Formats: sequence, structure tokens, C-alpha cells
Amino acid sequence: MSQTHKLLLLATLASTLVAACKDDPIEIPEPSPRQVSHTVIADSAGRVITDSLTISFGSKHWATLDYTARIDTLTSIQGLPQEWLTVEAHHPGGEIPYMKLIMLCEQGTQTATLSITDPGTGYTVPGQMVRGIGGGDLYYCDSLEIKQYDGTIWTDWRPLRLTTTVLEYDSYLRTLTATADAVMFHYAQWLDSTATSHPINVAEADTCSIAITFGRLKAN
Repeated sequence: MSQTHKLLLLATLASTLVAACKDDPIEIPEPSPRQVSHTVIADSAGRVITDSLTISFGSKHWATLDYTARIDTLTSIQGLPQEWLTVEAHHPGGEIPYMKLIMLCEQGTQTATLSITDPGTGYTVPGQMVRGIGGGDLYYCDSLEIKQYDGTIWTDWRPLRLTTTVLEYDSYLRTLTATADAVMFHYAQWLDSTATSHPINVAEADTCSIAITFGRLKAN
């Protein structure tokens, strides 16, 4: 075959391929579904922790990836700097339920307990959370926000006992894997009773357990 014939054959093949490419439909693959949550770690109790912030309040369960989290550096009573996480999240279906958790950014377990006092009015009242240098706090609103006399907003459930555990903390990436477990009392029920002729003690209010987990949560 002469050189001229070879060039003509190659040109014909090239034009045929171009035509075929123009005629064939372009196939665009469907986007893969967004990975909402994946397993990160299992704690010592065997709970599977994911990158979603998950909340179990009694028999109610919800999870979300939409949260706000920040880390503040505060000085402890010993004069040493401590990093504290504040994370807030709402139920993905609306503004309520929502939670606010405050905990120490340090591997290990911390506890806090509500103090209860008797002011001499015939019923006991909740005091402050009694904690060590690393004990945190928790606010949970299940169905009602309560406006205080000073204008501040309180949640309808508050903790009697709170235990927080940091499994992993990366101070460089500012990520945490942690759990929080608490026994909550119905603050709104107790508060309503104080305006009646039959007020109840804090210990007589309804209680509910809550469990919160999150894996590699990213803080600002």
C-alpha cells in the first residue's frame, strides 16, 4: 500500500470515529448518594458512634449533622488553661427538640451532679451543678422553652447527674469523639408546681435518661 493510500485510510477512520462520537449519547453517571453517617468508633460499652450527633431521650431518638460547636479556653481554679467544648443542635425537623452540651476537651470521664437545697418554703429547689474541675453541663428542650424573670430562656429538662467521656480529642484538627449520659428531671413540671398549693420537691419531678454520642465532631 502506498503512503498516499495509508494517509487516505487514516483520514477516513478518523472522520468515522468523530462521527460516531457525535452520534453516541453522552452517558453521565448518577451521583452517588451522600454519605449521611458512617461508623467511627465503638465505646467501651459497645455503643457504635458515628459522625452524626445522635440523641436518645427516653424512647425518642434523633440524629443530625447540622450543629454548631466551638472551643473556648478558660482558666481553671488552679490557674491552668482548659479547653471546653460547647455544642448545640436542633432536631432536623424543627427548632424543638434541641440540646446544648458543655464538656471538657480532655480524654477521660468527668461527672457533675445537681445540688438541691431546702429554702424553707416546704419544697426543695435546684441549685448549681456540683462538679470537679472537668464536670460539664447539659440543657435539653423537649417541648417547651421557659422564660425566666430576668429574660433568660431555660429548657424544660435539666440534669440531676451528668457523665461525659471524651474518647478522642485532636487539638490540632479540633475534633472530638465523645459520649454524654445523664438523668434529667422535668424542670418545667417542678416549676409549674411551685405556683400551686401543692408544690413538689425536685426529687419528685419526672425523670428521663438521655444519651448523646458524636464521632470526630468538628469545632470552630
